[in-house]
Amino acid sequence: MNLTINAANADRNLMNAAEKNGESARSGNGRTSIYGGNFNAAADPIAARKKEAQAQAWKVVSNAWKTDKAIDDSIQARRDHYKEMEKLRNEAVDSLGDVQEDKEVLRELYGVEEDSQEQKDLELLEKERREMRRPGSETLSEAERSRLEELHKGPLTEYQKRALDLGKQAEIYEDQIEDAERRMRDDVADIHSIQTERIKSAPMPGAQKAAK
Repeated sequence: MNLTINAANADRNLMNAAEKNGESARSGNGRTSIYGGNFNAAADPIAARKKEAQAQAWKVVSNAWKTDKAIDDSIQARRDHYKEMEKLRNEAVDSLGDVQEDKEVLRELYGVEEDSQEQKDLELLEKERREMRRPGSETLSEAERSRLEELHKGPLTEYQKRALDLGKQAEIYEDQIEDAERRMRDDVADIHSIQTERIKSAPMPGAQKAAK
């Protein structure tokens, strides 16, 4: 009798174990899960086209930013150069003023009157030099040319010689002023040209909007 009961209990234990193993197998292999991340956005043609358009637009904007930086640097370089030339011009103007004052002091030192023949001859000699340096800048009359021939034949006064030497110094500063002002005009023209070209080559607003 005990053998029969024990056999029955053993059979039930085997059956229970088999059922548990079956449930474990079903719970491990029969379950299906869905994960939204498995879907690739690239599989969506609309999203892909939008992404490509954004990349292209960003490239346009990025290149435009780099170009703007280069243009800004170029404009700043010309502005800096303009200031440098302006400083040189102002210094030359001051130096030229000092020479003119020295000439007046020299005239007073030698006691030469402003309306004297000696002073008039000096001014005529200076006019001749201006004409020689820049042909067409002065017009000499026949009477003036005749007087200059006489002056070149005879010796000049000490005052006239020293005044003409100061005039040579003045010419140096005049050339510096002229050169600086020419370069300043070039800088202004260059900046205007660069800014005009920037407007012409500016990227379309739509590209900036698409890149966002």
